[in-house]
Amino acid sequence: MGDRTPTAGTSRDAKAWQRRLAPTDAAASFANGRLPTVLMPVRWLVRGGVSLFMNSYVRVHASGRENIPTEGAFLLAPNHSSHLDSPSTISAIGGKRRVWVAGAQDYFFNTAMKRFLFGKILDTISFDRKADGIRGLRRCGDALSRGDGLLIFPEGTRSITGEIQPFKIGVAVLAIERSVPIVPVHIYRTFDLLRKGQRIVRPGVAHVRFGVPIVPPNPNEIDDHYTAFRELAAEVEQAVRGMRSEADAR
Repeated sequence: MGDRTPTAGTSRDAKAWQRRLAPTDAAASFANGRLPTVLMPVRWLVRGGVSLFMNSYVRVHASGRENIPTEGAFLLAPNHSSHLDSPSTISAIGGKRRVWVAGAQDYFFNTAMKRFLFGKILDTISFDRKADGIRGLRRCGDALSRGDGLLIFPEGTRSITGEIQPFKIGVAVLAIERSVPIVPVHIYRTFDLLRKGQRIVRPGVAHVRFGVPIVPPNPNEIDDHYTAFRELAAEVEQAVRGMRSEADAR
């Protein structure tokens, strides 16, 4: 997610949030559609290559997959310390559900090749970290409106130490305004395999644990939306930190 906090009128103005998050045009509600048939082999080839890499050179150990909803939209909220986090999480899901990934626009969409690869082949939704976040949340909401899953990193950027950073409220905004559950996710050891600034991936095992889904409060029963966003984000962060503590204790 972006570094700035989305704002919408006053903190108690629920309709202001709903107006700003509602898609207003094709660009705002952007999410990848079906690829032309001629490009489908490219999709299969790239995805197959990523899957092979994540199940051979880097192996993924998954636990808690029973916590992934079997139907309906949902959010995945993992800690973030490596570019291996997204492919590790997608590999851990094992094709159980289709999951989109919210990716930084300034990194994953800054060239034509990257826009094609991540935007068309790898189901990545661009998120502008330098804006107020609303347009990115609209695009993410479009994926949820399809009934799919969405992976979004609440820390906003990779940790340079491997320690979990404070969670921002974007994931909570989406969960409450779209009435979808958040699955807290803890990713372990990817920092050791590919930390920020490192160019070569080390072989090893990435551990991905899916926690019990957290159901957001009913938006129609909230008096102060901003407070509700902060509290829900804190609850998700605490769940991820709890899984981290359990992993460290092993």
